[in-house]
Amino acid sequence: MTLTIIELENMFSTDPVVRVKEACIFQDNSTVLNNISFEIEKGEFVFLIGRTGSGKSSLLKTLYADLPLHMGEVIVAGFDIRKIKSLSLIHISEPTRLRRISYAVFCL
Repeated sequence: MTLTIIELENMFSTDPVVRVKEACIFQDNSTVLNNISFEIEKGEFVFLIGRTGSGKSSLLKTLYADLPLHMGEVIVAGFDIRKIKSLSLIHISEPTRLRRISYAVFCL
């Protein structure tokens, strides 16, 4: 197995796996979460709980770049999610199917 320089840097980095700083999460034109900030360190196990409509899925979709981030900063595993193309912009061949992602696990 060959690792890239970025993969090696991320493997030995002391940076958090997820860093969200002053982010605002939107669904269409509605603000779902406003000015949120948190970090998830390597080895941490985090539960995301809340009432229906409180923004859990919108936050996760933003973390895996399915919803665009318009305000704030989100870094996941060393990658700025603003630089990741949305799945809707990527051409996927007909035989390939995507399943809805209902959870995200970050292990580094």
